Amino acid sequence: MKTFKSFEEFKKYADRIAKKYKFIISKYNEDYSIDVEGNVILYSKKLTEIPIQFNKVVGDFDCGFNKLTSLEGCPRAAEDFCCTHNQLTSLKGCPGYTKKSFYCGLNYLTSFEGISKNIG
Repeated sequence: MKTFKSFEEFKKYADRIAKKYKFIISKYNEDYSIDVEGNVILYSKKLTEIPIQFNKVVGDFDCGFNKLTSLEGCPRAAEDFCCTHNQLTSLKGCPGYTKKSFYCGLNYLTSFEGISKNIG
């Protein structure tokens, strides 16, 4: 995960990521995470890591069909969560709360440790 020298540097980076992946940031948090109003679709972007730390996504979060080996950076809460078709062996870092559904198939999971505690 990228580190930042200042909050302003973080905000500029977050804005570039939001523009690149076409989502709208609703809040920049002091812990260098972002909240998003709407969906975050990182589906099939050839990602090896989540590009920024998400906090709350009021919408769907889809990071399926990438090359992720970790869920570091995933939101702490989301409506729907999908991380299918990656190279994950663990669900550590997935949202603690998923309002509707949680999809994690077609990975290399060795256990469900770390799975969301609350799935709608």
